[in-house]
Amino acid sequence: MSSEIPVCRKYPWLFKTLECDSSSSSDDSCGCKICSEYLRQQSIMGCMNPFRDNNVTADDVTTLIGQGYQLASQDVLDIELNVHMDEIFKLYHQGVIVVYPSTLKLNNSYSLRHHQLIQDEYAKVNNGLLVSPWDLNDINQNIDVTQIIKHPEVGWIASLLSLNPSVCLEHIPQIKIDETGGGWDYSEMLGRSDPNLALNILRDNTSCVCILQVPRESRDNMCVCVLGISRNPRMSVDNIIDLLKINNCQRIIDNILRYSHPKVIIDCINRGIIDDTRSCMIWMNDRLTEEWKNELSKILGYEPSIYYGSKLDIFRDCWMELSDEEQDILIHHPRALEIIPFHELMEYNDDVIYEADLDLLLDVYDQLKTRHIVRVLERDDLTSEFIEQFLDPDVLMDIRSARMVHPDQLMHISEELSGHLLGILSTCRYLDLDRLHEYIDEEELPAIASRDDILNGLVDLSSTWTNPRLSYELIMELLDQGKITYGDLEEHWFDYVHSYDRSSEIVKFKGTFPELVDDETFNGAMEKIRASSLESILRFNDPITQPFNNHDACELIEPYYFKREDILSHNGLSMYVEGERLHRVMEGLPARFKVLLSLGHLKCVRNCFKPMTFSDRSIVKYSDIEIITV
Repeated sequence: MSSEIPVCRKYPWLFKTLECDSSSSSDDSCGCKICSEYLRQQSIMGCMNPFRDNNVTADDVTTLIGQGYQLASQDVLDIELNVHMDEIFKLYHQGVIVVYPSTLKLNNSYSLRHHQLIQDEYAKVNNGLLVSPWDLNDINQNIDVTQIIKHPEVGWIASLLSLNPSVCLEHIPQIKIDETGGGWDYSEMLGRSDPNLALNILRDNTSCVCILQVPRESRDNMCVCVLGISRNPRMSVDNIIDLLKINNCQRIIDNILRYSHPKVIIDCINRGIIDDTRSCMIWMNDRLTEEWKNELSKILGYEPSIYYGSKLDIFRDCWMELSDEEQDILIHHPRALEIIPFHELMEYNDDVIYEADLDLLLDVYDQLKTRHIVRVLERDDLTSEFIEQFLDPDVLMDIRSARMVHPDQLMHISEELSGHLLGILSTCRYLDLDRLHEYIDEEELPAIASRDDILNGLVDLSSTWTNPRLSYELIMELLDQGKITYGDLEEHWFDYVHSYDRSSEIVKFKGTFPELVDDETFNGAMEKIRASSLESILRFNDPITQPFNNHDACELIEPYYFKREDILSHNGLSMYVEGERLHRVMEGLPARFKVLLSLGHLKCVRNCFKPMTFSDRSIVKYSDIEIITV
């Protein structure tokens, strides 16, 4: 959403970083006003987006940082996507951000001139990966840790690597990161890392002061961190003892019973560390062989009617008659699809995509939606034989990632997807950075051109149909000028709609050329728009789309049907937002505003949107603004 004066410049106090002023604290919480306010915020909201505005300048960013604001990975992404390229170059030369061409190409101000500048800049450091159009964000989050360690020259981003399933705490000392790209998010890594290191991190962050030192996008609730460790399959008996000293709630114990090795569980039971032995979670443990099941049965004094390794034939016609706990075990069984229809099982357990045996997923392939296929391709037990049967070129056109598919096999399945294939390859765990030139011919990729480049004929129009800046408005302008014909649009329509998320463009084309957009494409676009964030909905509701919004707007954005002016008006909430829809507004409002609303300071929220001078007089007039200037 663009504004004449960006919010980070107009209301800088809203983005003040809260930092505890206590020098030390041995308690779980120091109890100071700042920490109390911070903890309240964390229980209510996510983070704000000060740079999601194309009027933000380099000075705005550096000014906010100078006031103590810490850039998060989302902030850097917002800058790359929204701030003008000339301002981004200023930030780059000041060392504020790292420039990734793969993301910048989505910026509306990106042009051939900027592309050449970036090529020249990275040629100085001879970094072929950064000069190329590969998506560095996706590569950071998916590539195997061995490649990350092998290639320190890339300048890896810690905040993104924290989301990479192959990167653990024990790898951190071996990884060279770019210091301007955010810090490590330990909370994302605890469940997959060495349990001893994870518990040390947890112990060091049990006080409020220490938690506040973690990068702001990583400050998860402590219970969530403990839950992550409790699912770690590598925990020893001593690890479990230490973990239960921190938190011994039932969810923690259930996770230990389900994910730890059976031998460790048996030792814990024999030593009295775990005494709740009636939980059904123990029988869902995927390492529970018949031998371990028999040993556990002797210790517990009862034989389960069903467990992870059971044969299910006897339950084929009577599974609904089982007890609730027995049904819980059954629906998580890897062969559950043999006796329960897929659509029915999904109602009870949507993790069946991860838990079912692969051969059974092949049997229900026709019932899988695109999102299911993407989740299947994240499983670490995939075989090349399964992928060959499971994946075909038509499916590849609809998916965005295939993390556990080997790049060589992906290219073998479809050799003609060019730019789209490049995006999928960027998400592959086993991408080899030394072989990037073998995976795809970069000369086949779409031209990098701005709106002006296209209109002025600086590029071959036949190469622009997968350009992210080729909007509905630009295409209509090209049609009006006679530079393309309707036949050209019809011929390249498939490439256009499948290269990027064009949902709002598709809807506009449906209104202008209804015969061009089939029902399936249109319904898919509508579904994506309905599922978008509140901010995306409001951005879609700009005046430029008003002709469409005048008819069918209510159906389109239900249940988010309220205008931007309704939210920003002095009268507060929209007339459409009442009862159960109130939480929709709360989810969409910026972080600090939600805190203020929860505290009853609605007037202050209204005032935050009013164009007033922030002065001593303003503070006196709007005394309730004090809460956001702590």
